[in-house]
Amino acid sequence: MRELPEKELYQALKYAKSLNEETGRKIIEQFELDQTALAQMIFSIFPDVIAEENQEMSYLFMDLCFDVLCVFQKAFGPLPSQYDMDYDWLEKQAVLLDAELQSLIKDKHMDCKIRSKLQDRFVSRVIKDNPKWDL
Repeated sequence: MRELPEKELYQALKYAKSLNEETGRKIIEQFELDQTALAQMIFSIFPDVIAEENQEMSYLFMDLCFDVLCVFQKAFGPLPSQYDMDYDWLEKQAVLLDAELQSLIKDKHMDCKIRSKLQDRFVSRVIKDNPKWDL
């Protein structure tokens, strides 16, 4: 994978925004077939967690994930099949991310030290994965 030039990124985003509902549904259905676990996390588990805090934010999250999916496919082609993936790694990442996201929910009961460590780890991973961000 490579970083997309700004022009290519905007063209891919324009493509994603121009899709009609039927085409969008087909893209999501194919994604669910190719990447069942990832699709479930992105379009079910994470939005449910986010919706506990804010339903509109949950919808925004799903919209943005759909845009990312479309941009990826437009720029790099179809996603690999789930049969080519390491499920153990993916499952561990999902569990870790779920715990980190749970720590961000204010009303969720959690030990203060654990909450702090999970939030710190989440922020540190965001910074590590996105060095251009200046948090």
